[in-house]
Amino acid sequence: MAILFAILKTILKLLLIILALIIILILLVFFVPFRYKAAGVKEPGTIEAVATVTWLLRMLTVEIGYSLSSGKRLTKDIRIFGISLFKVKAWLQERKRSKAEKEKEKRRQEKRAKLERMKTEDPERYEQLRADALARKKEEKRRKEEEERRKRQEEEKRKEEERIRLEAERAEKEAREKEAEEERLRKDAEEKERLKKDAEKTAAKQEEAVSERAEPKGGILTRIHRAVRKVYVKILITLWKILSKLFGSFIKLIVTIWKLPGRIVSVTAEVFGKVEDTTDRVGSILEKIGDIFYFLQDDHTQAVLGLLKKQFGRLIGHILPRKLSGYLEFGLDDPYLTGRVLATACVFYPLYGKTFRLEPDFEQLIFNCKADIEGRVYLFYLTFIALTTYFNKNTKYVINYVKSFKNKEEAE
Repeated sequence: MAILFAILKTILKLLLIILALIIILILLVFFVPFRYKAAGVKEPGTIEAVATVTWLLRMLTVEIGYSLSSGKRLTKDIRIFGISLFKVKAWLQERKRSKAEKEKEKRRQEKRAKLERMKTEDPERYEQLRADALARKKEEKRRKEEEERRKRQEEEKRKEEERIRLEAERAEKEAREKEAEEERLRKDAEEKERLKKDAEKTAAKQEEAVSERAEPKGGILTRIHRAVRKVYVKILITLWKILSKLFGSFIKLIVTIWKLPGRIVSVTAEVFGKVEDTTDRVGSILEKIGDIFYFLQDDHTQAVLGLLKKQFGRLIGHILPRKLSGYLEFGLDDPYLTGRVLATACVFYPLYGKTFRLEPDFEQLIFNCKADIEGRVYLFYLTFIALTTYFNKNTKYVINYVKSFKNKEEAE
């Protein structure tokens, strides 16, 4: 029983130690600041920048750098107690690769030694294994040759298919050209035929005119009666077509007049339905705008907006760097614009004037700079800002109002 109590006591102590370590780690994370440092320089032919975040006396370091002049564009590193995780990872990969190569070489040497022993102790077995190895090598060689032959066949097949495709395209092109040539010849033949027919018609007319001049008077009267009869038949056909069209238009007009009241009613109902839908939508939009306006004008919302503005100012003031040094040399083509930029920058002069200098150039376009900044961030302060903002009674009211507004929209 005493042994059991001793084991339980030991387990309890271990649990308490682990709990204490967890609590200490949480306190360290929240109350030990994360310090950041950044430095950058931009000069003719040189662009360099580096940003570093450290925690707990550089126990943890995260670094990101950029360099244009040295050829390494972007570098990154994570160090714990000064040991780079990327170097450790590369070392482990190299060690694993070296270990695999050593194991492979060791197995190769063991196999050679085994074969040497077998050569003296069991020559028949050795010869059998040697024959099997040679057979495997031949088989492997045969497979490789087969694979190469298959690849060559596939390549030849692909080339043959490409050749056939090109020949088919060439044949198709020639067929199109031949078809175009035949079409041109056909049109030429039709044109010749048309000219021939026109010439025949002209000759027939000339013969007819000659025959009319040669015919007696009775023949002329017969031709006149025949022409009058043709004209009369054409007039009757034309009148029939006109009357048919008029009758059809009259029937369509009657049908349209018959259906007109129903169409008017349906169009009117559709128009009134669209007007009603538009009115409902406009009313819904106006109602939502009114709700939003009321929400923005509410005292709780105004209090939350003021709180957010205040907390945002605190957050920016906490995150802003505590140290700033360097210079900025700038210039624009227009001296007026350079002066405007300088006047705007001078508004913030109390923030940087002691350690950071501005060097305007009113004659040429230029931009060079060098800056070093340092700052720190406490997680407990960020957590304090977030919690005081979230648990504020006005914030709770605004969150509940937004949730109810969303539920109302989903219900609609």
